[in-house]
Amino acid sequence: MISQSIAKVNLFLQSLCVKLEENNDIFKSILVTYKSGVKEYFLKIYYEDSLVVDYLGEKREIKIKDIPYVISKELDKYDSVVIDYIDRISTLEIVADNKNVYSTNKKTSSEDIVVKNSTVGGREYIIKGESSEPLLKAIGIMADNGKIKNDMVRKYNQIDRFIELISDIDFSKDSNILDCACGKSYLSFAVNYYVTEILKKKCFVYGIDYNEDVIKASNKIKEQLNYNNMQFLKEDLREFYLNKKIDLVISLHACDVATDYAIYSGIKHKSKAIICVPCCHKELSNQIKYEPFSDILKHGIFNRRFCDILTDALRTLLLEANGYKVSVIEYTSPLDTPKNIMLKAIKVSSKNEKALKKYYELKKQFGVNPTLEWLLTSDEVNV
Repeated sequence: MISQSIAKVNLFLQSLCVKLEENNDIFKSILVTYKSGVKEYFLKIYYEDSLVVDYLGEKREIKIKDIPYVISKELDKYDSVVIDYIDRISTLEIVADNKNVYSTNKKTSSEDIVVKNSTVGGREYIIKGESSEPLLKAIGIMADNGKIKNDMVRKYNQIDRFIELISDIDFSKDSNILDCACGKSYLSFAVNYYVTEILKKKCFVYGIDYNEDVIKASNKIKEQLNYNNMQFLKEDLREFYLNKKIDLVISLHACDVATDYAIYSGIKHKSKAIICVPCCHKELSNQIKYEPFSDILKHGIFNRRFCDILTDALRTLLLEANGYKVSVIEYTSPLDTPKNIMLKAIKVSSKNEKALKKYYELKKQFGVNPTLEWLLTSDEVNV
């Protein structure tokens, strides 16, 4: 290639370095195709533990500032070049020869392929099997043959339905998302994929859990997927505070009062939305004192089901008291999970005194003292 074209390519490469510095957490790779006649030679820049370049069988570490030199120093040997800068949202392609140098932008599909429709048992999915295969395999939902594992179909349904029910949330350009009591982090990875690769918006997902083993496992999957816009932390949600703007707090089947910790964390962070699916409502079972119901609540199954309703009703009122508009949704089939009630809370005001009054009336009526109230009171959040 002639020197004038090489100089123009260098200008584009300088811009790529700025783009990489600003979007390092969603960067995938730079693919360079050098062409000489009918022959093609390939160079790839990507992250392992550090940024590396792989060219003609030789791999070595480089820094971002080295990229223009690494690519352009080979150009005078070739007739033309195609440079693809790929991140999880978009692909910038630079095409150059001796006549012209130009660039084009396009959205990056999930595997750089056309997304096909995906159905399991007749259901249309948002997290489609064909395009999200690396994700679904990494989190253990898809087998090596590309099919959803029989024992994971229900989990797949739960995760995808959760994604469907957050699809009306207006994610900002740089959303911070907090997954409380993240466990194996199925939801953390799915939400990350949805916002970044389907909505094509930048986000950062924090997964919080007190179990060190699940945090280590989640970090391993994060590295496997090269999802650099995630961080998994071993923390106690009762004490954890992230000094950042939080747009969405999520929690799927956090057991018993762990759901209260998740809601508390969302309120404390003034999250724009808090969406949780509670599990195992045990806390109030031995607290309820309401004589008119004594002959009903002496039966274990009635007691458990009433605890479910009362616990989530009190949580709903406390969310409303803290300025959230709450929808209570049956979020998936009881066949997928019996714990299928979702609390979807959207911040609309600073507080709601009427809801707070109703909360105190209800808790007094049944003689209970929920953990969520204690957390909010001890931290002087609102209640």
